[in-house]
Amino acid sequence: MKRFKKMMALVIAMVMCLAMGATVFAASIELKSEPEDYADSHTYNVYQIFTGNVVEKTVDEKTVKELQNVKYGANYGDTGASVPKSVLDAVDEDARDYAASIIGSLHDNPVAQLNSGNNFKATGLATGYYLIVDTLDGTLPVKPGDLAEGDALATYIVQVLDDVSIDTKKDVTESTKVITSDDHPSTEGGDANPGVSTDGKTDNVSIGDKVNFTITAKVPAHATDYDYYYFIINDTLSAGLTLDPASIVVKTSKDSATLTKDTDYAVYTGNDAAPHTFEVALLDAKAHPGETITVTYSATLNENAVIGGDGNLNTESVTYSNNPNEDYDGSKDDDKPGKPDSTSTVPLGETPDETTQTFTSGIKLQKLDQDGNALSGASFTIEGDSINQIVKNTETFEEDAEGTYYKLKTGAYTTEAPQTADQMIAAPAGSTDGYVVAEAGFEGTTITVGGTKYRVVNSGEKPTHILKKKNTELYDSTTTKYKKTTTESVETTTEHKSQSLAVNPDGTLNFEGLGAGTYTIKETAVPAGYTKAEDVTVVITFDNSTKKFTATVNGTATTADATTNLFPVDVVNVAGNVLPTTGGIGTTLFYIIGGVLVAAAAVLLVTRRRMNAR
Repeated sequence: MKRFKKMMALVIAMVMCLAMGATVFAASIELKSEPEDYADSHTYNVYQIFTGNVVEKTVDEKTVKELQNVKYGANYGDTGASVPKSVLDAVDEDARDYAASIIGSLHDNPVAQLNSGNNFKATGLATGYYLIVDTLDGTLPVKPGDLAEGDALATYIVQVLDDVSIDTKKDVTESTKVITSDDHPSTEGGDANPGVSTDGKTDNVSIGDKVNFTITAKVPAHATDYDYYYFIINDTLSAGLTLDPASIVVKTSKDSATLTKDTDYAVYTGNDAAPHTFEVALLDAKAHPGETITVTYSATLNENAVIGGDGNLNTESVTYSNNPNEDYDGSKDDDKPGKPDSTSTVPLGETPDETTQTFTSGIKLQKLDQDGNALSGASFTIEGDSINQIVKNTETFEEDAEGTYYKLKTGAYTTEAPQTADQMIAAPAGSTDGYVVAEAGFEGTTITVGGTKYRVVNSGEKPTHILKKKNTELYDSTTTKYKKTTTESVETTTEHKSQSLAVNPDGTLNFEGLGAGTYTIKETAVPAGYTKAEDVTVVITFDNSTKKFTATVNGTATTADATTNLFPVDVVNVAGNVLPTTGGIGTTLFYIIGGVLVAAAAVLLVTRRRMNAR
């Protein structure tokens, strides 16, 4: 009765206690080694199948014990009626199969229960045969999802005489996942094993680098107790990691054999693997009891990688059969061999998640003049062992009444609305130049804004206002709005350096996706009227123990931005001649707040290491 295998894991204990004549002696059954993590949640029901008297006999000059006068017990068959010899022969031939065939025919309450409350021991049992059924709370059936994560119901077959002590040896499915290696250069500094942590749980790479993973998962020895045993290795990569399906290799610990795809296992991706990135399903896990299955594969850090933070996660688990007497038919259709048709009706367990973290960092370059003001019109390259890939963000603008950008006469775009009149605004903290309201009777030079007179602050005096001047003459139109659209393309570099990349009109340029290493930033196009900036050397290191990057800029430590996790690098150009001043008395600030973006292409640099074949 195969369908009754779906009820619970079982153990049949054939308990034959020595008796004298027609006397039936009492016996005990005790389970040993119930795993501590799950002991409190398991109760074993003890069902009396047969009863009888134990006598001693001499066979080949040896004393043996034998159960005689065998009758049906309290929980099975016609209680008290004699048991035919053919039934006893069937038990002797395959006790487990016989137990599976009668599990649905048990009646009345169990004669005893084994649980943590009685230290998994029952005493005062009559001599005979007993079927011991593993449950959770003593009730049946055990439903899918009732078991705790990582737990399983036990299966045991033992034949005992007198008092019985059974070593449960519950074999629970386990798995691990580690990063075994990556393509990032080993010259990055920091950790003694600079790329991968000693426990294999973290590493750091550049975008475009390949990371190699290894999953190990053990098939329980009790897989043979099932009519079909599901064993599915699940792997979920974050958006920043791109799987290479062709790199998947599956091996078994038995003779280190490499298994054959579509013969020994199936690989599922896409919708067939949802919500996972891919799944490896053994087609006949029962053929590998007690063996360790190893899955190796590689993935590449891509342009969607998370910078800093918690890194780019890769999570693994194993879905497995956890109730050996459930009716596991296996998926017989051609679409998903090795997978169940429905996880809601098929009782399956899942191991705890095993997660690795792949980290990457980046640089935010800010182009400045000698006075600390943002400067546009410059271009840069970045060089280093890890640079071999660039992601280019191209920005276009279209008229849209709901847009948030305005077009300037220079052709650039800004989110700052036109300023139609001069305005005094509050001076930011730390300002040293600006204005205060002019005192009554002040005879010096003043400027009137909004009907109020202001004077320039004196040396050492704290300003209360700064001037935001009318700027409508800078706009192509003060009423037309635009919407920005960003498209992305990937380009390959040569000789470990980027092509010349222009800074945005606000003077910024991001180099994202850098693993630990030494990088040199060089100015290739200099703003008109300024001298060329010196090269900048940035050294990025990573500590696997703290999972943090640190960096120095020309030997001076710098701190990553708390929001972007990018390391700030200021590159200064000094004016080659004296520029005419504008505004009038004092310091007049001209604002275009919100980033001015050129409609052509703003570029986001991302990197990878090239394998050094030379």
